Amino acid sequence: MVWLVKWCVLLMMAAVSLLSCQQGDEDILAQVFPGAMRMSSADVDEMRRQNSAKLPKYESAYASLSEIGYRLNDGFSLDEVIGAEADNLNSMLEVGVTVLLLDAEQIGPEEDTAPELSEEQEILVDLLWAMGGARSTETDLGYNIELYSNDVSFIDFEMIEDNESYVLLMRDMAALVKNDFSIKPLRSFVSFADVEGKDEAWLEFSVNDQTRRWDFKVDYDWVDPTFFTRFDEIVETYSPNKRLWSFNDGQADLFFIRNEADARKLADLIGMELRDWRAYRQN
Repeated sequence: MVWLVKWCVLLMMAAVSLLSCQQGDEDILAQVFPGAMRMSSADVDEMRRQNSAKLPKYESAYASLSEIGYRLNDGFSLDEVIGAEADNLNSMLEVGVTVLLLDAEQIGPEEDTAPELSEEQEILVDLLWAMGGARSTETDLGYNIELYSNDVSFIDFEMIEDNESYVLLMRDMAALVKNDFSIKPLRSFVSFADVEGKDEAWLEFSVNDQTRRWDFKVDYDWVDPTFFTRFDEIVETYSPNKRLWSFNDGQADLFFIRNEADARKLADLIGMELRDWRAYRQN
């Protein structure tokens, strides 16, 4: 799971975190996290070895998820999705990005509100987060993004960086509606008062070919949470028996669209509490 922050990338894992930074920021991180160790290609190789050793467990978890309707899109293998994190880290190391290894004590105490999960449930949750990602391939026209699954979407709440941010957010969320109706992002705009002199953000998109516009509150790089409540309003209008759900891991959520009975099947399987975005609207 990858979160973007001002001068580093933070990958939260079970008991260890990874910080990566560009040259020049390393001294700052060293002061904030004294004793952090630099990650090497050998560490990435060890991550791959551990992933390979756990592949049978991931295969069993995927079979369980498939039974209740959570699957990879055509063209993706379980091995690729599970190995994507190690591949990304290796790419970062190859271009000179420093990755620092931190243990839980170096991060600092946190209020632990996460439920106690069995090993099987931890594998299921890890797999779902991985399925919520995407393959990014560089082309002559930029980057081609292919979502691993149209059943779940990993959304980092600190992703508003430029004019494309809300278009990219709607692109990923729109995939979840599948063939129930059509949502297409058209264009978005973001400006920050400390840079452009004005806080402004909006998104234009179409629903079944009818153009709409949403205006958003600007709060640094945080997504305006009304995006998700308004998205659920669209789901309710065009798929009244379904609603928007998610579960949380810090500054990110994994989103999906299901009816209440099917959502509860997933909650029972993984042992996680779900956010019901319909309930957020009603409250």
